[in-house]
Amino acid sequence: MKPTVSTPRLAWSMIKESFGGEWVELVEFAWAWDRATPSWACIRHHAADRKDLLQKIARSGEVDDAIVLFVGAIEVSPLAHWNESATM
Repeated sequence: MKPTVSTPRLAWSMIKESFGGEWVELVEFAWAWDRATPSWACIRHHAADRKDLLQKIARSGEVDDAIVLFVGAIEVSPLAHWNESATM
């Protein structure tokens, strides 16, 4: 069964602009696995909070091949960096 798609194919630059700071569910995409981001994707669901996105996905009943991804920079705690250097 083909997934229900909420958006047409969007270039990654458009996804960053439209969904920056949100979690997205990608259901169709072109992604060279040596790249950090897909070149384009179709988004079925999105939400500002990961838990909210996962609830939307669960309620939709459409649990299939998809990727859940945060669009934007991830803040790393200075403590996480300290812990990493302490183990070296």
